[in-house]
Amino acid sequence: MKISAGYTHFVANSHDTQEYEDGPVPFVTSAEADNGVVKYVKPLDGDRVVEGPCIVISGLGFATLHAGKVLPKGNGGDSCTILKAKAQASMAEYLSFAAVFNLLHKWRFSYGRKCGWSRIADLDVPDELPSVDSVWKDQQDRLDACRGDISSKLFEKCEPATASSSPEASETDTEPKELDADEI
Repeated sequence: MKISAGYTHFVANSHDTQEYEDGPVPFVTSAEADNGVVKYVKPLDGDRVVEGPCIVISGLGFATLHAGKVLPKGNGGDSCTILKAKAQASMAEYLSFAAVFNLLHKWRFSYGRKCGWSRIADLDVPDELPSVDSVWKDQQDRLDACRGDISSKLFEKCEPATASSSPEASETDTEPKELDADEI
């Protein structure tokens, strides 16, 4: 399915980060850490605050899911693109879309090739993303299979280490030395 077939897009509209006072609304930029949120701001007149759930795709092609109100970066060459599903979608479906977009398409965008609606509208994503329940069940089944294959002792609890007080104790049997910060 083409992204434009399943999602409506909105263009972000905001000011430069330094123009904002601290406030309650997450300001989303091209950062990947902290789900793209660089600070919490008080929106200015004319800003496009978006109510989630929505996907915010940064100018560098990193998709994040937002459940509440957000103010995506909307000025300059790396403005964010906001996507909302055309049909009713669960948070898990939004999260799946963001993960699949990042896996399949993030590599396409860089400082020299910014992400925008014209560049993502015709990109394909799977028509049916796997359900979260089935993915977790598959992972649990794989883990259960590994437990039997690797060793029955792999997941057993081990006795805690104890300090040896015997006269034969060597230097290596003593407590480890704590390092000072300048030794690290």
